[in-house]
Amino acid sequence: MDDASLLELERLRKLKGNWYSVARLVSETLAANGWKPSQIAAKDWLTRASLATGLNVNTIGRMIAVREFIDQFGTMDSAGVIRNPDSLPFSTLEILKRIHGMDSSLTPTLLPLVIGGQISLRELRVRHESLLAQTPRAMTDSRSAAKRRGSDFERKARQALNQSLPEFGCSQHFKFVVRTAPSREEFVAYPDAMAISSEGRYRDRNLTAVGFDLVSQNSRSATWNVKSWQGILFRASYISSFFNRFYVIFPWEADLSSIQRLADGFSSARRFNIGVVLLKAEQEDGQNGTFEFLSRPAVDIDPEPDCRRLIDWSSGGWDRRYRQFIPNDS
Repeated sequence: MDDASLLELERLRKLKGNWYSVARLVSETLAANGWKPSQIAAKDWLTRASLATGLNVNTIGRMIAVREFIDQFGTMDSAGVIRNPDSLPFSTLEILKRIHGMDSSLTPTLLPLVIGGQISLRELRVRHESLLAQTPRAMTDSRSAAKRRGSDFERKARQALNQSLPEFGCSQHFKFVVRTAPSREEFVAYPDAMAISSEGRYRDRNLTAVGFDLVSQNSRSATWNVKSWQGILFRASYISSFFNRFYVIFPWEADLSSIQRLADGFSSARRFNIGVVLLKAEQEDGQNGTFEFLSRPAVDIDPEPDCRRLIDWSSGGWDRRYRQFIPNDS
């Protein structure tokens, strides 16, 4: 069925104007194989589906979400006529889906107008922006507070790391550098911070680079989305292959049981060069926080897979993405 589905997707691509059929076929193929989008087999097939349709995987995912949304309500317009869903404007329906998430009471009125072509994309965007402007202050304040907590944690973590590099096996010859704001084109293998040795290169088998990821956003929540934890696991597992040692650092208030499962996950995945660390609160006398190691990287073990030779730390090619850390900088 997989290959037949791809052929049908190619046929639909030639016909154009059939976003709903594309979304339905992709959803049915995933369901028929018992695949979840996060599974490797599903990702491989979705990549092939992307090539067959000429659409990127993210766009296909958006189409599936909008299809699921309108399937809840049907495609009857204000005159009682049931329309072909492929003929409906995808972009307008996507905006309506966002409005539904903010105020579902508007959907029964707006959806028939969208289906009947009686309201434009521009008009719907104006309504959406109006709802955004009316977002409860408490929600806005909560988001701002979470962002401030994240920035505060990252600042304190950088300061503590700069003073505690020996705890992470880094001698006085190491320089602590932090990542500048990444662009969309940045290669995924760059962590939040690194300690770079001024001595030796990889070919000398000296320890030349230690990576750090600082995980703050939403990590206080015990109900953090499972995909978020999976994202940390996959990202660290990949980036760590470029480093002798790699550390994932969480704030002290983060959910300990979930973090411990994450540490166990690294071990199960044979990522023995990864350590998981908690940053304890700043001391009452104003001194930097201290670290508690939930797990430490194994000593003198190569990462699996070993990609260290792909980066020449002596070349300086990485340095445009980083700046040397200065204590108390933000």
